[in-house]
Amino acid sequence: SGMPVTFGVRPEHIIVGGEDGISLGEVSVQLVEHLGGTTVIYATTAGGENLTIMADGQHMIENGTVIPIRVNPALCHAFDGNGQSLRA
Repeated sequence: SGMPVTFGVRPEHIIVGGEDGISLGEVSVQLVEHLGGTTVIYATTAGGENLTIMADGQHMIENGTVIPIRVNPALCHAFDGNGQSLRA
């Protein structure tokens, strides 16, 4: 199987820290915005891709820190190399 698979997850479904879900590794925090009851985190992955995380509540996260992120696998979407959804 040489087809690349892309995983998509909505910003509000990314979990910062904790033990729930599956690990997506660590990201470097570039900018943190506090919007009411939501903390928006702009980060980059180890591979240099930009990632936006929308976390419920107010998180005191410093710019430049590295944070672990996780995701509930039930909320992930997988796409094949043609952009077709791979729903089981």
